[in-house]
Amino acid sequence: MRTPTLALAAAATAMAGLATPSFANPVEVKSETVAYSDLDLTTSEGRETLERRIEAAAKRVCSITPPTAADRTRRADANACLAKARASAKQQLAMATQDSRRGG
Repeated sequence: MRTPTLALAAAATAMAGLATPSFANPVEVKSETVAYSDLDLTTSEGRETLERRIEAAAKRVCSITPPTAADRTRRADANACLAKARASAKQQLAMATQDSRRGG
């Protein structure tokens, strides 16, 4: 039996000098699985619960921490990571909701 999950992944990149070649800064990809087999995605409550789980997972994947004034680059990287993670999860959620409505 397949357990419904979303694979939340985002590239957490470090901003270095703009003139630095892209191969000099390896991209670290982090991911977290978000389960939703216990939710009914045909209801607004089920979708809202899943969206909260996705948001919490995205923040963990992107290492979102309270900002400090001296940490602008890391904060910008984390915000970009969070945006990518949310977009990825949004696509997967749309497909999962469609599957659920079809009875799958």
